[in-house]
Amino acid sequence: MRWNILIGGPAGTGPNILTQILGEALVKHGNHVFYSRDYQSLIRGGHNFNLMTISDEPVWSNDSQIDVLVCLDDKTEELHKKDLKQNGVVLKGHKENMYYAGRIFKLFCLDFKLLEERLKTIKKNFSENLQFAKQGYEDETKLVCKIQKQIEDHEFMNGNQ
Repeated sequence: MRWNILIGGPAGTGPNILTQILGEALVKHGNHVFYSRDYQSLIRGGHNFNLMTISDEPVWSNDSQIDVLVCLDDKTEELHKKDLKQNGVVLKGHKENMYYAGRIFKLFCLDFKLLEERLKTIKKNFSENLQFAKQGYEDETKLVCKIQKQIEDHEFMNGNQ
C-alpha cells in the first residue's frame, strides 16, 4: 500500500499544519509517512504545497504521481492536476484546512477520534477546528479505505527535529 497526497494553497492558509496533523495521526495509526515541502519565498500569498507519501513499508522519498489532491485554492488544481493518477481524487472548494482533514480521514476510513486527538495538540481554536473537521468527515462520500494500521511506536518528525 502506498498513497500520495498533495496539499496546496497560498502561503499562510494552512498546507503545513494540515500536513503536520495528518502525518502525526497516520504515524500514530502505525503507518510510515514521508513528506516534502515546496514553497515560494513569500511570507503570505505565494503558492505552497506539501507532498505526503503514506505506506505500510518504510518510505524514503515521494512519488511524482498523486492519489489525492487537496486544493486550498484554484491555483493548486491548475498546477498539479496533470500529476493526478487516473483514478485520483480531487478535494476542492473554498473551505478551511481542517475541513479537508476530516474529508481525508473519511476517504481512507480512518476513525475520527484519531483526528480529534491530533487537533487537541494544536491548542488553538480547538472547537472551531473540530467543527470544520467533523463537517468535512460528514461531507465526504467517496471511500478508499486502503490505509490499515501497521506498526507501533514510531514518531513523525521533520529534519530539524
